[in-house]
Amino acid sequence: MSMHSMFRAVVIVGMALGAGACATRSAEAQSASGAQRENVQKHQQCGGFAGLPCPEPLVCVDDPSDDCDPKQGGRDCMGICQEDTQGSRCEDPRRYYVSKDPERCALVRFVCPPPTDEQHADKTNFFSDDCGCGCESAP
Repeated sequence: MSMHSMFRAVVIVGMALGAGACATRSAEAQSASGAQRENVQKHQQCGGFAGLPCPEPLVCVDDPSDDCDPKQGGRDCMGICQEDTQGSRCEDPRRYYVSKDPERCALVRFVCPPPTDEQHADKTNFFSDDCGCGCESAP
């Protein structure tokens, strides 16, 4: 066997071993990132007075471990970040969006029509969340 052939065999074996090690590290990294996301999901707070957002693809939901209920007047309730189980919850037909960009919602001013406005009486409640902001009908 010539020196050139032996060198080529060593390079091929080295590449095969290196690729196997990279594949193992990649699987470990994916597993670690999944575990990190699950940890963030369990512990990261969101919402509240500051309107803290969740990292993508998580959404902010009411924290069941506290006694603050956003549906009972607790608009400043903190929430927790969880995976979106509702699918396309941002496509609610009860909502009229002024903007679907939460950052822009912090800058734009608008007023929902009063309940006495017969033409728009179904869109009198203000909303602002990670889907955007606008007016919606009462639940």
